[in-house]
Amino acid sequence: MSGLKQPSEPTIKPEDARVRRSFNRVVTFSSASAMAGLGGFLGAVKQVNPALEVRLDLVAALAFLAAGAVTWLFCNIMLPSTDEVDQIDPARQQTRKRWLIGFSLFSGGGILAAVVASLRTINGGELRHIVTGVFFAVVVLAGVGWFAAVLFRFMEKEDASLKDGECEPGELDR
Repeated sequence: MSGLKQPSEPTIKPEDARVRRSFNRVVTFSSASAMAGLGGFLGAVKQVNPALEVRLDLVAALAFLAAGAVTWLFCNIMLPSTDEVDQIDPARQQTRKRWLIGFSLFSGGGILAAVVASLRTINGGELRHIVTGVFFAVVVLAGVGWFAAVLFRFMEKEDASLKDGECEPGELDR
């Protein structure tokens, strides 16, 4: 038999499952709260030049709710459940990829729409400086994201190659 577990075997201990569920709840709640706050703030910004104008209205409330709801759904789909310890179903993996792309487009589009709406009163010279700064910020953030993705892949590969108790910290240098 291959290394796959039988369906009747528990794939994770009950206390580990409880910890994983609690962790997933904390991550989901904090991510949804943060994105809802960001969406609400970006929806509330009406003008940035000559003075910052923030107004809480229906647009800000809808942006708050939409960002929070989409992030909640995103986290529930992307975070592994307690049943997915050893292997992820290819169909589920494809769904996760689609959600990641959709969430990225939704988030990026929402931020872009809020920025464009708040910059509509700025003249051409100042706007060019702002666009240049935003371009460099996006390049830097893309570089940080790429580095983080490479680092996480490396760490997952290392984690998968080691079993519990196989080596002590510091033995990796040998």
